[in-house]
Amino acid sequence: MQYDKKPLVTLALEELANHDNIAELMDKEDLTKLGDQVVSEYLLDEQSRAGWLKKYERNLKMATQVEEIKSTPWPNASNVKYPLLLNAGLQFHARAYPQLIPGASIVTGRVIGNDEMGDKKQKAERISAHMSYQLLEEMTGWEEGMDRLLITLPFTGTEFKKTYFDSKLGRNVSEHIFAKDLVVNYHAKTLAQAPRITEVLSYTKNELIENHRQGTFLDCGELYPVARNDIPTNVQDKSKGMEAPGVHDSSTPYVVLEQHRLYDLDGDGYDEPYICTVLLGERKVLRIVAAYYPEDIEYDGGTIVRIHKTNYYTCFIFIPNPAGGLYGIGFGDLLGPLNNSIDTIVNQLVDAGTLLNRQPGFISRNLRIKGGTYRFKPGEWMSVNATGQDIQQGIFPLPLREPSSTLFALLQFLIGAGERVSSTTDLQVGENPGQNQKVGTTQIVQENGMKVFTAIYKRIRTALEEEFKKLFALNKLYVKPREYFNVIQPTSRELQYIEVTRSDYNTDGVNIIPSADPYLASQAAKVARAQYLAGMMMMGGFNEYEVKRRLLEAGDIERPDEVLPPPDSPNAPEPPPNPDLMKIQLEALIEDNAEKEREFRRQFDMNKQQIEAATKGIELSIKNKAADAATLKVQGDIMNDAADITVKAKQQKSPK
Repeated sequence: MQYDKKPLVTLALEELANHDNIAELMDKEDLTKLGDQVVSEYLLDEQSRAGWLKKYERNLKMATQVEEIKSTPWPNASNVKYPLLLNAGLQFHARAYPQLIPGASIVTGRVIGNDEMGDKKQKAERISAHMSYQLLEEMTGWEEGMDRLLITLPFTGTEFKKTYFDSKLGRNVSEHIFAKDLVVNYHAKTLAQAPRITEVLSYTKNELIENHRQGTFLDCGELYPVARNDIPTNVQDKSKGMEAPGVHDSSTPYVVLEQHRLYDLDGDGYDEPYICTVLLGERKVLRIVAAYYPEDIEYDGGTIVRIHKTNYYTCFIFIPNPAGGLYGIGFGDLLGPLNNSIDTIVNQLVDAGTLLNRQPGFISRNLRIKGGTYRFKPGEWMSVNATGQDIQQGIFPLPLREPSSTLFALLQFLIGAGERVSSTTDLQVGENPGQNQKVGTTQIVQENGMKVFTAIYKRIRTALEEEFKKLFALNKLYVKPREYFNVIQPTSRELQYIEVTRSDYNTDGVNIIPSADPYLASQAAKVARAQYLAGMMMMGGFNEYEVKRRLLEAGDIERPDEVLPPPDSPNAPEPPPNPDLMKIQLEALIEDNAEKEREFRRQFDMNKQQIEAATKGIELSIKNKAADAATLKVQGDIMNDAADITVKAKQQKSPK
């Protein structure tokens, strides 16, 4: 938006907030004064952190193993740098990177307040998917910048991210800014309390011309190739063992300062927040834009009470400085003195071995041997005009000893102390802890060894949450009214092509947090908790699909939706029956079985009675038959007796 040039005092702050370049409205004298003030205060802030920059240079040299020539105790003496600091940084990066960026789902939306209809939950899911898509697909270079930040932060202790909407690209940008390139007064407690923040940028001559022709910068005038003489770049060059080239041409970058500061442009006595872009060498103002939005202005009647400053930067702290201040401390500060002592001992041992291997000594002037250098090949003998006894008496080797075993023991002690500080002991780097150690003991030891890392990891996650909230605020302003996008790893058919609207972001019912779990800093801990949840599922009442999905996520299984289709997928297995319905059916089955059992018992009792009655009838019949048989037997016996009597009587009557 362009305006006719008017006195700044006649323009409302709301107009200035929407102006593309406020510098177009200012007089040359005022621009010159502002340019001098920006550069002078930048140099003042840079000077306040001069001591920190020296440590920054030292730590980067140590971490990047910069090769340096040593002149004592003799030229090109041993200058070994033990990689204690480098190993600590690499180990931290290897653990933190996969934990903070866990796959395709980086952002999680949480519902705030009541959500009886489930609308907030649906919005949270859409926002989570959209912001994850923005970070990984739309914001090119975000993951690469995060990777670089996590490898640099352990050495420097402080790094920054800059989050803003780029009108040229038409999208959000969140990029890593090296701590050396973001100049803040060393005594500032936080970024919000800093009186000014200056970012050191590089522009080629061609880029400056392009920005002017596009209407972004004022005319730079005639530019000449100059050397970059800014302090941060010098520190970077020294840490890499490099020097700026002596010859400069049109491709040599110019130093441009982007200073976020307070300045009273409208002359009302109240300093408003602005972003001033200044060419360092010429101290020329290129651009001024407001660092606030019209809705950030608070009035009391017609008087401005406060203007809320837009903060573009997020500070990532490795370990807070116990002495206070914005700049934190890293492994470079914690391990630097130890690493220097280790380097000294290692070099002393190497130098002692070198002296012993290349034996020095004295040669008598009376020895009749031609001077010069003698080099012997294996099996070679040389003729000299001296006897063996003369040679033995004329050459006196210096009395040297083997490298000190005490120094070697001290070296091991210092290395162990450094590894304990940085959590890079044998167990933490994947080495075998020893024989016959129980699994539970190993897990406890590993968990205790991860305490330092876990605290740092949670601190970085908090800063990452702050960065996501800045992106959320930008989406409120700049996301399209309706935007369609592809979910990177959809968990259901509905999420393959999803729509997000600006109204989704204009809500107070959703909170944005990183998906990284603040309590799990290792893959083993994730798997253990998922397995514990799976064991609890046997008790009933758990969402079986959700439990199985978390098991797959804990194991870093790619495309889990293909292995475990969501419940609404056509390939999904039959859902488990309703427990209440199963209970009713079971009760009915039990009652039916009970009724059948009662009927069986009734039939059994009836059959038993019939059998008992039939048995009694048979027994009675048997008894009757037995009685008849007994009667017949008696009758037979009587008849037999009668016959016998008759026979005997006849025999008595017959004559002899």
